[in-house]
Amino acid sequence: MKIEINFTNTTDFVAWWGAIIATLVFIWDIYKWKSTGSKVTLRTQLNMKSINIPSREGKTWIFITAQNNGDRASTITVVGLKHYKNAIMKIMRKASNSFVVPGVEATSNQSIPFILNPGSIWQGLVLQTEEVETYAKDGILICELYCSHIKKPVESRVIFP
Repeated sequence: MKIEINFTNTTDFVAWWGAIIATLVFIWDIYKWKSTGSKVTLRTQLNMKSINIPSREGKTWIFITAQNNGDRASTITVVGLKHYKNAIMKIMRKASNSFVVPGVEATSNQSIPFILNPGSIWQGLVLQTEEVETYAKDGILICELYCSHIKKPVESRVIFP
């Protein structure tokens, strides 16, 4: 099948040119729409100790860092943990245990709810207990960060060595 375009006059050329440009602009608008907004990433670090903070010394912590790499602010509303017995249950989103972690802020000026502006970082601490370690070793433990800009939480897997 051969497609042949015959421009008999300038009106046909202008019509084709307009259709091509309109399509490219439409594709660009879809790209802009998908790439704008809040883009929150979450990292966890295990076995963290604190010094020079008497209320937290002698304990082991999971250190949480959330960063907004987008162009709009978002509000951190809740931090939680979910335990899945295996990968199949994780795919099916059937958690065996779910936990809300209150008082997770690392510093007093980062209490939840926290507005996470573009380029900002929020840090939090979760007490690393034997129960938390057991959940991570006997299945899949996920740290979840609930934000105002999305329905599903931002997730980071907690893996103990």
